[in-house]
Amino acid sequence: MYVYFVSGITGYYVLIYSLWTRFWFLTLAYVLWVIYDNLSLPRVHRYDPKKTYICGYHPHGVMPNGAVLGVLSNGLNIDQKLPGIKASLCSLGLIHWSPIMREVGLLLGCVNVDRATIRHLLKRPGRMLLIAIGGAAESLEVENSRYRLILRHRKGFVREAIISGSCLVPIFSFGENDGLPIVKTAPGSFGRKCQDFCKFWTRATIPLIKGRSVFGVPIPIFPFRKPVNIVFGPPIEVAQDPSPRNEQVDELHGRYMEELHRLFEANKDRFEPQATLEFI
Repeated sequence: MYVYFVSGITGYYVLIYSLWTRFWFLTLAYVLWVIYDNLSLPRVHRYDPKKTYICGYHPHGVMPNGAVLGVLSNGLNIDQKLPGIKASLCSLGLIHWSPIMREVGLLLGCVNVDRATIRHLLKRPGRMLLIAIGGAAESLEVENSRYRLILRHRKGFVREAIISGSCLVPIFSFGENDGLPIVKTAPGSFGRKCQDFCKFWTRATIPLIKGRSVFGVPIPIFPFRKPVNIVFGPPIEVAQDPSPRNEQVDELHGRYMEELHRLFEANKDRFEPQATLEFI
């Protein structure tokens, strides 16, 4: 979670101050992240600022770093590529309970991922909400170039799109899983039971990160230098219905999955030829 901590104005003051404390390695960690994190946004479709959008961000990874560093921090000049659009990331409520992390998250544009917040924001034209659909559970499915997306039974975002009449936009982040791999725990093992227990009570998980160590710091949590290419798909027009039927939701959800699969296949040869995609 240190990405949120060291982002924004407050984070930079903390970074500078920490150089003269025993936490100096946090500043080095951030500098290395900026240097080695290779983000790109190759193409963005035109989006009408008079409409609203719900974007599914895939995959979640250990953390949706592409969404945070590339979109929220405006690291990829998203405000110029999406004129008239205000993008926000819907994040876990736990982040909004944590001091400092909450303030920095709000400064960047994070909002709570609950129905009330989503419906309130989507009343305003030009709003774009990014949701990492797979959530915490998907962070336990991280594998290099193998994308197992928890999506088949995640339909709440589709229902909210119908209720608000917002366009659906699939986003795929090639390389999201490669920078920070994990040690996978087998279902039923003690490690997985601990992770499931944590997820049950906090809605967050604790993946066992196997990154790299730097400057002698014996903690292998720093990301590898891997490119991350964020690809926005074309908007899917949605007819507004305040009381959508399950059949409507299922039909639109199926169409969304098809568009996401098409987006993956159309771009994988360019960014990650060996990648595979699976919906679970």
